[in-house]
Amino acid sequence: MEKQDDQKQQKQGIHPGAAIATGVIIGAAGTVVGTVLQDKKNREKVKAAINSIKDKAQEYMQKGEDIKEDLSEKAGHEKRKATHIAEKLSKEVKK
Repeated sequence: MEKQDDQKQQKQGIHPGAAIATGVIIGAAGTVVGTVLQDKKNREKVKAAINSIKDKAQEYMQKGEDIKEDLSEKAGHEKRKATHIAEKLSKEVKK
């Protein structure tokens, strides 16, 4: 009977053992973070690290936007070039 209950729970979603293990890990991580952040120096280090990550993310986003704009300009240029060539070819074929 216990085996059947286990199988039903597995079909329904998260296994109870996995839920317990996850809860323990999250609890332990919360305790560690809380302990680390009690010290002012550690809080400052964490803030500095977060700000650094944020700044780098903004830099990458800006680089992505710059690349997107550059590619868009190049695509437009190539499209105009192709249109010009197609018009020339069309005129030559009509002659």
